[in-house]
Amino acid sequence: MKNNQQRQGETADTSGNPTPLLNGGKEIRCIRSAKKLLGKLISAFIRHEITGEDSRTLCYLITSYVTICKDNDILQRIEQLEEKISRRK
Repeated sequence: MKNNQQRQGETADTSGNPTPLLNGGKEIRCIRSAKKLLGKLISAFIRHEITGEDSRTLCYLITSYVTICKDNDILQRIEQLEEKISRRK
């Protein structure tokens, strides 16, 4: 972000004014909320409310979050399967 005085959850529009960003400051808690936030990010970019650089950064962060969630889900499923297998022995 270009302006150090901008609060978390805001970004500069093309005129340099801070614009409230996307999720109203709410945390992303699941893939569904990440999907909503990504849609809002795309809309904000199309309306020129955020810069291309900011949109790329936010998209990367959202994608990373979703990847971590999916990996965690797979890990939990593997652990559950391993537990079921170990009980059968």
